[in-house]
Amino acid sequence: MGMPRRRSYAGDAMPPPVRTLKATCRVAKANSGAQTAWKKTPRQGNNKVMAVVPPSPPKTPIQAETELRTTRKRMQQGKSVGMETPPKSSPAKASAAASPEKAGSPVPATDDGGTSRWNCTNKRVVREVQSALVDDTRVDAPLLCREKESGTLDAFLAKAMGRGGALCVCGLPGSGKSFTVSRAIASVAKGVSVAMLNCMAVTEPRDILASALRDWGIAVPDSGGAATAPELLAHVRDAVSARSGRLVLVLDELDHLFRASPAFLVELLAVCERGGTPALTLVGIANALDLMQRLLPRVTARRIDAPQMLSFAPYDKSRLKHLLEQRIATVPGAFDTRALDLCAMRFAAATGDMRRALQVCRRALEKHVASATSPGAAPAARTKPVDVPSMASALHEALRSPEVDIVRNLPQHGQLALCAFVERLVTGGSVGDPTSSSSSKTTTSHVVGGASCTLDDLRESYARLCALERLPPLAPGEFAHLADTLADQALLVRLTSAAGRLMGCRGTLPGQRGASGRGTERWTLRVTPKDIALALKGIKFYERILDVKCSGSGGVSAGAGANAASKK
Repeated sequence: MGMPRRRSYAGDAMPPPVRTLKATCRVAKANSGAQTAWKKTPRQGNNKVMAVVPPSPPKTPIQAETELRTTRKRMQQGKSVGMETPPKSSPAKASAAASPEKAGSPVPATDDGGTSRWNCTNKRVVREVQSALVDDTRVDAPLLCREKESGTLDAFLAKAMGRGGALCVCGLPGSGKSFTVSRAIASVAKGVSVAMLNCMAVTEPRDILASALRDWGIAVPDSGGAATAPELLAHVRDAVSARSGRLVLVLDELDHLFRASPAFLVELLAVCERGGTPALTLVGIANALDLMQRLLPRVTARRIDAPQMLSFAPYDKSRLKHLLEQRIATVPGAFDTRALDLCAMRFAAATGDMRRALQVCRRALEKHVASATSPGAAPAARTKPVDVPSMASALHEALRSPEVDIVRNLPQHGQLALCAFVERLVTGGSVGDPTSSSSSKTTTSHVVGGASCTLDDLRESYARLCALERLPPLAPGEFAHLADTLADQALLVRLTSAAGRLMGCRGTLPGQRGASGRGTERWTLRVTPKDIALALKGIKFYERILDVKCSGSGGVSAGAGANAASKK
């Protein structure tokens, strides 16, 4: 037999190590717990050999999720991807995945399987979200949730063009009235002159007519001085006839014009009704829902037709959420769905104001970005969306009572006096006092529960709290002056004078302000105990008195807290 032919290798490279099957099994048995991958090698001679491939290190959750997302994306594009072949990644993606900023947190995924662009450290993306939440009335923006009202407005403009007519659009602030009217006016036929004015900026009738004439491209008459409103109104009638009635006047904040000059508004409505001659087309936007009821008697006395009315109902929760999602659709993943639900629910329960909802969303975005980019924040928080706590904090700032800020900025003695009042009303207040009878219900209807106490009882509770705080209390005369100061800030109400006479207001009698000898006066709270607890939340001494303990409801249990503090 001849010698077996020797294989040649490039250079001085040694042949790959080859083991028989038995030797391979011994090696695999020695590696206890190690995962061995088997792979067939080419035949060498008459023996079948196997080679041991070293086990690959286990994949991290981030790598597994990235590989699964990439594979799913390629399969959606119609490409067949083998599971054994790792997905190819560009150098840019590899460097981004290896960056320390994203190494500790997974990339947020959207509903369609793609990745979100949201990142708190990307200033360009943050500015994009902020600009999307700005309240503007761009006519190129899509119209949502107001298709029915827009159709009614388009039909009115098409019918009134040339023949004249008046339409009053009424609704609460933030219900989309101005935006819908602006879109309808932008779609009118060519050759129509439109003047849009705000009656809050232009209040005088003469200025309104002069501004309308300039917007229509008509010269304002100059009769040797400033033209009066009747002269300008006559000039408007002539201009309407010359233009064949193709003039449209839009007045925003129409209820303000009615309060300032109701007679001028009636005369302007008369220009919109001229029989068979061309007339003016007027569209008014008002926030007052009862404007038509107040305007109808004057219009009837003038013997002209009342304007048509188009009501805008407030946005409900589903519409508010749909509008907010449409605003931030360019940057998916910026807001948590539960946060948008909370914002829509709170404003739908109040007035349905879309503008205030946008303001709250912008404030929540600022709070979340400031918290996520703070020095002590975790790297994973930079890619998280605006969550429920940030939205709740922004809602608390926007919807809280103004009395909360007043109580929070009071001096220490004023805050102690209010806490003493809350304790007195809960533990020893005279809820069934004779001053809260039927004869005084009209003057104490705004008071919390109608409960009251005398000035001496109030000072006694106040002095006990000062002793707990190791603070010297005010003298009786100074405390009476402090009560008058709290009454001027609409925090307290004095029900009776020292002589027992009913006051019915928060003022004091002449010559009695800050004087002593007023211990029999009866006082009551004008602010709710819940607002006091909310204003003093976070101060341990006041929390111990009011027994707030940072509860979300802000309930007050003053008696237990004060007694516990006195025992200590």
